[in-house]
Amino acid sequence: DINVYLDLGLTKDQYYIKKNEAIFQIATALRII
Repeated sequence: DINVYLDLGLTKDQYYIKKNEAIFQIATALRII
């Protein structure tokens, strides 16, 4: 994860917020939640 957020120019906090939002959106799209 550290290499990803450094490459994207995000802070660790910003990265994990975006990651959680993406996981939530994928789960919603797949009707898991």
